[in-house]
Amino acid sequence: FDISELLYEALERGDVLFGIDQQAYLQGYLPIPILTHAAQTKQFFLDHAIESGPSFILSPPNAAEAVCRASSPEFPVCPEFPAENYNYVSDGLIALGIVFFAIQALASVSAIAWMGVKRKHAVVQAGQPEFLA
Repeated sequence: FDISELLYEALERGDVLFGIDQQAYLQGYLPIPILTHAAQTKQFFLDHAIESGPSFILSPPNAAEAVCRASSPEFPVCPEFPAENYNYVSDGLIALGIVFFAIQALASVSAIAWMGVKRKHAVVQAGQPEFLA
């Protein structure tokens, strides 16, 4: 449940499929300053997820990560830029929404056109307020 050189070597050899990094800093220390800040200022983080759960290590670090980790072995602070995708709606649902919008827009335009053509008909005039007649 921790990352080490042994884990990286085992990943390279293929002896293990993955490792688990507990992220002790995020799970153990980070709640303390957040709660202290909330207690002192009465301000809270709203709608902000801090992903502090364990992470899966699937491969050893690349050359840039290895240099970063070697430069500060006690507490590595290496920039990580994960691929972020906050669009949780699938492509199928987006397409379905576009189809429903097109149907609604076509129905609205058709209703407006029908009322324009039939504006002198008794049924349309009875359904309109007096100021539109």
